Amino acid sequence: AFWEGLLNCKAVRNRYRLTKSILLTTLENKGSGASILELAAGTSQALLETMATLKDYGIIVNATLVDIDPVSLNEAKALADYLGIGDQVTTVTQNLVFYLKENREKRFDVVEMVGIADYLDEKTLSFVYRISNHVLLNGGKLITANISDNPEKDFTHTVVDWPNMFYRDTVHMEEILQKAGFASVNVSKDPTSVYVIGVGGN
Repeated sequence: AFWEGLLNCKAVRNRYRLTKSILLTTLENKGSGASILELAAGTSQALLETMATLKDYGIIVNATLVDIDPVSLNEAKALADYLGIGDQVTTVTQNLVFYLKENREKRFDVVEMVGIADYLDEKTLSFVYRISNHVLLNGGKLITANISDNPEKDFTHTVVDWPNMFYRDTVHMEEILQKAGFASVNVSKDPTSVYVIGVGGN
């Protein structure tokens, strides 16, 4: 009860719900045949559950999940199979930066990276956003998020011993996305104000 009641834990749950909501709306508008690239996918629960919901609506979309951890991708593939969308998912075990460098010619309707920007320095994040914009089809969207400064910051890194992170506010997120060349940028915060959610459109 103590851990679940922490501000950061509530914020992560909010981020999960917001990500699913944005994905659902975006992909529903794209319709069947839409393609998604998820960077640092992990187990990809939010995206896969959204894809399963869309399938119930009669909308079939395809996803490429990229992550450096094969264990997480195996779990994602198992979840996709369980949800009945295994044939709509491709997994790639690779560092996201290397993947983007080697696959600049590929195109996607949506690029989603939620949970990794916190750990990328300014130079790396700017590069990832620029290339993500490049691989988007016309009318495509990048969905991303970043932790911002919050009252539990010191507790997280001292008591919990969480790795160092890069904290960015809404203004900073807007600047990075705009510099990456996105024509439209929509940045908001989750209800706890811990996470900044950004959507960039080309």
